Amino acid sequence: MKNATKEIFCIRQKCYKGTQCCCLGHVVSNLDLFVPTRAPSPRVNRVEKEIRAILSNIFQRQDIPPIFSKLGDVIPFPGIVTITRVKISPDLRECKVFLRPLIGEHAEKVVDYFSVAVPVIRKLFAQQSRLRVVPNFKFEIDLSFEAAERIDELLRKNAERAAKGDEGA
Repeated sequence: MKNATKEIFCIRQKCYKGTQCCCLGHVVSNLDLFVPTRAPSPRVNRVEKEIRAILSNIFQRQDIPPIFSKLGDVIPFPGIVTITRVKISPDLRECKVFLRPLIGEHAEKVVDYFSVAVPVIRKLFAQQSRLRVVPNFKFEIDLSFEAAERIDELLRKNAERAAKGDEGA
């Protein structure tokens, strides 16, 4: 494979798909969307919006049939889930879906449920989508809300320290 056809997914722009990343030490794959090589194209943005709308529709109507565990037990639908972000690879084959459950206590159960239900979700998505290729979905919990809360907390503490420092002077 020539270097011109490889896609770069590394922070330093040196590592290629299937190799070990020089920055982070992991094997680079299509799901490494943390550092895009360039700004996403308008088509990628449109596809991400379409994927989000279709998946939201599927989750809202709870079209997913009962999912069974390996032991034969029925895994219940996790309840109300918000799709906060969708990231898709430039070739439109790999898709990360960031979820946020209404009740954050059972976040791991939500990811487990949707990870088991991926084949069913792909089938339902294919029925409603106009895409030629149905992407492989990977579901993750969106931690940006916790990060934002942590930043707000740190800024609030810093403001309180500054206010106490002004009073003491």
